[in-house]
Formats: sequence, structure tokens, C-alpha cells
Amino acid sequence: MRWASAPKATKLLMNSAEADFGAIEFGANRALAYAILALETPNGYVRLYRLSKAFTELEKFVPFLTQDYLGSLTDGQKRRLRLRMLDTHDLLARFLRSREAEKFRRFFALQNFLDRLQQETNELADVLDHMAFA
Repeated sequence: MRWASAPKATKLLMNSAEADFGAIEFGANRALAYAILALETPNGYVRLYRLSKAFTELEKFVPFLTQDYLGSLTDGQKRRLRLRMLDTHDLLARFLRSREAEKFRRFFALQNFLDRLQQETNELADVLDHMAFA
């Protein structure tokens, strides 16, 4: 599981192993907001752009959600973060199973993006599972 590995530097305020909870929560909020906006737009190009923004946000904060880091959070922080990540995961998973996603997969460049989005959504599911069982 990639999420349990050492964090990587990102453009977000998390450029060291000590990730700030506020920055992670901000990233989780942005990922959720972009996922909601993407799925509410009827325009396919705008939808893909917003999904790419959600993907970018996930890519920034998910690697910081190691077992040690999650263990250091308060119950309130875990609950807030988990709710946002659950909503984001549900929206992305629903989209990735949709007919529209299947249509997008017919294009090679979009197939690659959707595969990467699927991988990041799976990583998010791994973190959520760990949080649920911890």
C-alpha cells in the first residue's frame, strides 16, 4: 500500500514528514469540492478538468496519512477527516463505475487518467479502511 510509505514533498503546505492537519483537512475539503463540482456539471470537458483537480488534491495529502500520522490525530480530527474522505471516495467511485466513465475510457489519454484516478481512489479506500479498523 503506497499510503503507508514515507510521505513525499508536495506543493501543499506539507513539504516535510510533519504534515499539518489543517493543510491535510484543506486538501480533503478541496478534493471533495472538486468531486462535487465535477459530478454536477453537464459538460464532459469541465467534468474531466474538475476531476483532475480532485485527483491532484488527493495525490497531495493521501501519502501523508500514514498509520503513525493517523494515530497522532484526535478523535475529532479523525472524524472530520474521515467524513470528507468518505464523501469524496463515494463520489469518485460512483463516477468511475458510471457509463460516462466507460465512454471516456475509449480514449487512450483519458483511459490513463481514469486508471490513475481509480488507483488514487483505491488508496483513499485503503486509508478509510485503516481508519475504520483502528
